[in-house]
Amino acid sequence: PLQLTELLAYAPTDPAPPSAFRSNLKVWRFFAVGGRAHEVQNEAVGVESLGKFRSNESYVVLHIYRRRDPYARDPAAKPTAANGKAGGRAGGLAGSGVSPVTLAELATASQETMTPRGLAASFSGYNDCGPYPFESNDMGEPLAHDIYVWNGTDAVALIKAVALTKCFELERFLLNDTAGTTRHLHAGA
Repeated sequence: PLQLTELLAYAPTDPAPPSAFRSNLKVWRFFAVGGRAHEVQNEAVGVESLGKFRSNESYVVLHIYRRRDPYARDPAAKPTAANGKAGGRAGGLAGSGVSPVTLAELATASQETMTPRGLAASFSGYNDCGPYPFESNDMGEPLAHDIYVWNGTDAVALIKAVALTKCFELERFLLNDTAGTTRHLHAGA
């Protein structure tokens, strides 16, 4: 999976391939290195680790989805831990070939290890404010994104702060996207 530092430097030069899925999830975990709370790193969460959240870590979840999908019978996935059936199946992490999972299913699976605030509401969202800068010259389906910060119930303040800071950086990057990076991420980059 794409590391967060790679994503923030990503500048595609070729057109994005079409996406077979309505949405795509990217997840990064923030953790203390070697148990030292003053040294925080992050790494992309692979498919094999999806849903295996640790209570002493924080997670940043990027959900990119089509704003309007004429073929969809369900809304875009929103974490609604109360019912766990929000629909809007995502194409796994980074467009992987694994069975799709909803953001709501992830939120439900993480209720025991994550604080409820991040599971219930997004850090930020970009839906009806569009279009993105790249969409002015783009004929593809309009896209939107939500960013979630899921803090572990035992995560220390510095880990939470670093994750939140990266959310601001990621949000700024996506809102200023003139190269179509968002479309490439939606397609599975």
